[in-house]
Amino acid sequence: AYRQAAFKEHVGGFFDKIKDEPYAYVRRETAIKRFLHGAKRQGYFLILTTNSFCDFATFLMEACFGADWRSLFGIVVSNAHKPAFFHSKADLVGVDVEAMVETPLGPAETAASGHHARGSVHALERDLAQHMALKRVLYFGDHVHGDVFPLEGHPTWFAAAVVEELFTNEDVEN
Repeated sequence: AYRQAAFKEHVGGFFDKIKDEPYAYVRRETAIKRFLHGAKRQGYFLILTTNSFCDFATFLMEACFGADWRSLFGIVVSNAHKPAFFHSKADLVGVDVEAMVETPLGPAETAASGHHARGSVHALERDLAQHMALKRVLYFGDHVHGDVFPLEGHPTWFAAAVVEELFTNEDVEN
């Protein structure tokens, strides 16, 4: 069974291979980075939501987009428990990005920016509404049933589906 500490401990056959040779599995994405900057200029608020724990998500995002990857997103939510993230009412918790651990949010803290974990889209929208006039959210997902369909009922959220199966082997080689 998967343990949260597996990435940090460099064990399990999956994480250790990716950590040892990240660019055998991940590629630097300058075109997508430009796209994200363009979406921000067009007024979209970008949210990254992943079921991965903060340490693994950070590792992959740094490999893809560089050390400044967090600047691409208004909010990052790791360990999101999708698709339940879209249906529950759970509050978000904070993430200490130096120690790579989840931390409780203080009573006056909200998820207006930064890196958070768990929670729900309802808690996120509530916290964002208190701090900004949210018009359009651009949300990326890689699972149609877990990421894209649950956005129904959230009219200001727009989904961009990332579907690797549409790529050919030739696309991957280039």
